[in-house]
Amino acid sequence: MAKVHNNVQETISVGGTGIITLSGAVTGYDTFTSRLSDGDECYVAIDLDTRNGDANDWEVSKCTFTTSGTTLTRDTVQESSNSDAAITVSTSHVAYIVNPAFTINNTQFEDPVAGTVKIGEGAGNNTLSGIDCTIIGSGAGVLLSSGQENTIIGKDAGNVCATGTLNTYVGKDAGKAATSSNNTAIGKDAYGGTTTHTGNGNCIMGVFTGDSLSGGDGNCLIGYQNRAASGTGRRNSVIGAESVSNSGVDYSAMLGYRLSNAYDSCIALGYRIVTTASRQCVFGNAAYATEGEVTDFYFNGITHTSGTAPTLQAVGGSGTDNAGKDINLAGGKGTGSAAGGAINFQTSTAGGSGTTLQTLATQGYVDGTDGGLVWGSPTGTSQGAGTINAVGVYDDSVLLTDYIFEIYYDGAPIEARYNNYKIKTLDEELEFIEENKHLSTMVGRKEWEEKKISQGELVSQLWATVETQALYIKEMNERIKALENDR
Repeated sequence: MAKVHNNVQETISVGGTGIITLSGAVTGYDTFTSRLSDGDECYVAIDLDTRNGDANDWEVSKCTFTTSGTTLTRDTVQESSNSDAAITVSTSHVAYIVNPAFTINNTQFEDPVAGTVKIGEGAGNNTLSGIDCTIIGSGAGVLLSSGQENTIIGKDAGNVCATGTLNTYVGKDAGKAATSSNNTAIGKDAYGGTTTHTGNGNCIMGVFTGDSLSGGDGNCLIGYQNRAASGTGRRNSVIGAESVSNSGVDYSAMLGYRLSNAYDSCIALGYRIVTTASRQCVFGNAAYATEGEVTDFYFNGITHTSGTAPTLQAVGGSGTDNAGKDINLAGGKGTGSAAGGAINFQTSTAGGSGTTLQTLATQGYVDGTDGGLVWGSPTGTSQGAGTINAVGVYDDSVLLTDYIFEIYYDGAPIEARYNNYKIKTLDEELEFIEENKHLSTMVGRKEWEEKKISQGELVSQLWATVETQALYIKEMNERIKALENDR
């Protein structure tokens, strides 16, 4: 780095167009030796008239100072009266250190282009015409020519961006080989590496993040070494170290560590989650079942004093007369000959007074082996697909009852809803059957189809029918005995 010091000026004993030999401080000034060490670089102005210069014979060069012999080697001529080539220096000239901000081509703090600032060796193109650019660092924005409103900070950051606009690249090699616009990349090699980046509107943060993102647009990639994320994918959001979204994947979101996604429209959240098909939403810990595995999902927090009951709901219809979608509940899939997981319905029962959360208990389940439904605590297990095994069956919260016998023997049923029920005589029943073509204790086909009789009501009618038929058998049996006694 070039050294800058004030009030250093010396006369010259040997010059020409090559190495300059210094011969001592001009009166009132310091020597180069008093301020510089052997091998230091500095910017040196050489002219005939002390400090004021000479319009016809002057030079500003980047030089290397050597203590042995007290010499200045002219490494690079910045500007000169000799068409920016080395002038012939004589003993009439003097040499003094100048601030590099006074130079034009190599390092400058303010560019003639409006609003543009360049700092660093080779920062920004010499022919840059784009306004409102800030370029800081050796080789930063070295090819930037007409691109406007770019902020490029770091060695070789944005090194091939020529016409791109509204980019922000911060970090060594950040945005390296990126040619497009509206990108933000922060971190060493963020959106850098050896891949040419042509995508627009990407937001990238982290060391080596997005360095394989070649043509994707509108991605948000944050985290250490998300380097292979979305080769040409669009509109992906990937947050977390070492996560990978394959080339061509669109519209997916991932949050976690070492996630892997090769499909569109997926959501992955957790540790080492891997998606296997499009439109999947996968949560949890796929690497260690006993270390960080997710065991519970809660809505609106774990406890709430006045919360609203949440609804798990499928997508609704859109537009006129469009039905909503089904919602599917599934246990885990088995492999080969192994059964799938059951669907358990759990809740907690009340315990003693206190603030401790109660324990969940299974109240019913769909068996994963045969698909049967088991509810409550029946003595048997699942009875197979299409069956319900439970302790009791209720309809309208009332256990089915044998009200026919109650009316016949007791004169009134236990339940008031059957108070007006009249048991027909056998003759009345036969007449009813002939007229209506069905038993009086059962609804007819038309009523069955129109009213959609419930399962509980059907069982109740069958119960009433069996009891009524038993009474008819009793009556017929009494008639037969009476006839036998009359013989």
